[in-house]
Amino acid sequence: MIAVKEIELDEGDSERVRNDYESVREEIHILRALNHPYVVKFLGISLENTRLIKIFMEYLPNGTIENLLTAFGPFHNDVLKKYTRQIVEGVAYLHENGVVHRDIKGKNVMLDVDGNIKLIDFGCAKRLKKNQNTHSMRQILKSMKGTANWMAPEVIAETGHGKKADIWSIGCTLCEMATGKPPWSSEHNHLAVLLIIANGTKPPADLPDTCPATAQEFFRLCLTRDPVVRPSAKDLLGHPFLAS
Repeated sequence: MIAVKEIELDEGDSERVRNDYESVREEIHILRALNHPYVVKFLGISLENTRLIKIFMEYLPNGTIENLLTAFGPFHNDVLKKYTRQIVEGVAYLHENGVVHRDIKGKNVMLDVDGNIKLIDFGCAKRLKKNQNTHSMRQILKSMKGTANWMAPEVIAETGHGKKADIWSIGCTLCEMATGKPPWSSEHNHLAVLLIIANGTKPPADLPDTCPATAQEFFRLCLTRDPVVRPSAKDLLGHPFLAS
């Protein structure tokens, strides 16, 4: 079996159609270049007509982390550590290959038949050119992409963001897996969430007391407000929470 993602392009506004097409082209360009155990495998594309594009990917039968949390509640510590490590390994691979996902969250992490994670949905992803310096990398990513509750402060502020925005989202996904709820779930107003994150008025939630101290520290590191100080995915792989 295979999975099929259908993308229907808008009609009418030629500029909008062009933008949609470029977005789809970027997603396909990124997917076809990736090959990692924790990234969904791209199998091919089909152009049904001028408006309908089908992207074929490996079939993942066990649903998303969001589905599991809805069905069974928060994950136990051993599962929490396993999934977090695999997410970080997948993100580290993306970053090594110049790709920023920009929408890491439970809904975009699926499970294969063996219970290992796969990062999916590269519709918000962006490939960075290898010869770009840090400043220009941030400059190219000034558009706000992702889902509000998982967005880094620099994404919301639109001051330019790069790979470190994915690290913030990893921290929010850890919170999601540990509590069974989206980060900042107590806030029901989309604008309020954006303001809270941008202004740093409160954290998304505390991890449960049952989580080890190493998980608590890992979580705080991911949610470091200054992206320059925030650790990289490679740094996080050596953290005691994942290494123990």
